[in-house]
Amino acid sequence: VVGGGPVGVELAAELAGKFGRSKNIVLLTSGSKLLQRMPDKAGHTASRWLRLAGVEVLHGEKVVQWPEGSRQRMCSGTLVTQSGREISADRIIDCTGTKLNTELYTSVVQGREGGPEAAAEASRQGIPVKPTLE
Repeated sequence: VVGGGPVGVELAAELAGKFGRSKNIVLLTSGSKLLQRMPDKAGHTASRWLRLAGVEVLHGEKVVQWPEGSRQRMCSGTLVTQSGREISADRIIDCTGTKLNTELYTSVVQGREGGPEAAAEASRQGIPVKPTLE
């Protein structure tokens, strides 16, 4: 399972619950902890529970190469991480979520508000919305 957010953690927990230690379940996260957007206690609790259930939790392991050079939500093969580690699996499930596509917004900001620095800042922060979601 690739992704240490809520979906990846839940999926790894469900797999561990269904298969126990009869399957080798690995959870990869590029972050230093699971559930990074939640309170620290949630990430520590999830990590401890998963390890007790037999899940191998690997922190700081960003995938840089997916099997067959393509990234699919579910596939099999060998992943390569940023550290050079190769992980082979019968089933690889991508639970990393999506990245905001702010290209149009940043190009408008760059044109209106002063160049590439403003566009880069807008890209990092995302698209601002009002409390009414406008």
